[in-house]
Amino acid sequence: MDKPPPKQQRQKTKAKTRKTSPSRHQHTPTETSQKALKGFQEQPIHTAHSIQDDLLEKIKKGTYTMTIAPSDLVDFGGQKSFDMTHQLFIQHKGTFILMFDGRLGLYTELEEYPQGDVTAASMLVHWINSVLTYCTKSDDKMPRIVFAATHSDSFSEDEKKKLIEKFQEELTQMFSSHKLHEHILYDKVFFINATDVADLEIDRLKDELVDIAFQQSTWGQQMPIVWVPLDLQISDMRTDGVKLITKEKLFEMNKYNDKLALSERRVEDFLLVQHSIGKLLYFNEPALRDFIVIQPSAMVNILRAFITDRMFWPDNGPIRDILENLSSTGVLTKTDLFTLWLQPAFKDILMNDRIKEYVVQLQLWLLIPEMNFKFM
Repeated sequence: MDKPPPKQQRQKTKAKTRKTSPSRHQHTPTETSQKALKGFQEQPIHTAHSIQDDLLEKIKKGTYTMTIAPSDLVDFGGQKSFDMTHQLFIQHKGTFILMFDGRLGLYTELEEYPQGDVTAASMLVHWINSVLTYCTKSDDKMPRIVFAATHSDSFSEDEKKKLIEKFQEELTQMFSSHKLHEHILYDKVFFINATDVADLEIDRLKDELVDIAFQQSTWGQQMPIVWVPLDLQISDMRTDGVKLITKEKLFEMNKYNDKLALSERRVEDFLLVQHSIGKLLYFNEPALRDFIVIQPSAMVNILRAFITDRMFWPDNGPIRDILENLSSTGVLTKTDLFTLWLQPAFKDILMNDRIKEYVVQLQLWLLIPEMNFKFM
């Protein structure tokens, strides 16, 4: 991947696909119009597969250069109930946007926490410590943590400016002395209006995220070009809604790449690197290595079956009873887990018993320090 141009030269572009077709007429075209139509060629309609074929052709010729940097976004659940899922998605090279309600500020007690003494400030401290716990210190100061306040539409322009200054002063006071303060952009707050698609503050936030990405040590790092076909095949499967695949299925896909097919050892290298940058989940453990989660956000939905805040529980019924028992005892039986997975929200992910068993083993491996599963 090429190094990025200077900031002042970077401009946002929108790719447009043109589709041209000859006009339909009710009358018989004249000889002149027939001659004109004879030389007419309809513009090609590009699809994901046709683009992939073009890229593969360029790879074979050695002329392919990647000029687009893919980016994966994960929306974390901010409630404490979701803490144990953080380790699935927190990556060393990630950028994290911590958001709070700008109407309430940092020190108003939050109503959804009846125990009291819980404010946006205390939640931000909790999240920052969670993020930095899973990440090691490095020269590139990654991960980075950015702050955004919401509901700016509730204030006038003058009020917004004053609040931004106030938030920045408060965050600076909170985090400037943190032992890992170089990871925390505490002197800048983006006050956004999520209801406005043209909100300039959101554009500023996006520009900041791009700038952080360009500062990463991995930007411009050479990646094996023979990985591209397999990467494109997995991308196609994501587009088609596939969440998990078996490793044997991946090996089968790889064979179709003919001269660009990877050896089994190279496929393993590919998976480990893709996992390290958060594009997929692959754990090289005896009970886990047969599956690959190609859509990491699917794990959020799977875990949502039993790791969920009380405000999202059903009012009554067997699901409520299971969650109540889990909350009070910390024990979840395998029978109850499978009952939770019978809900419609999970059927398109957990499609067979083999996948369910893999997810059970994955949960045991990841969550056992946090939670006690009792299988019956």
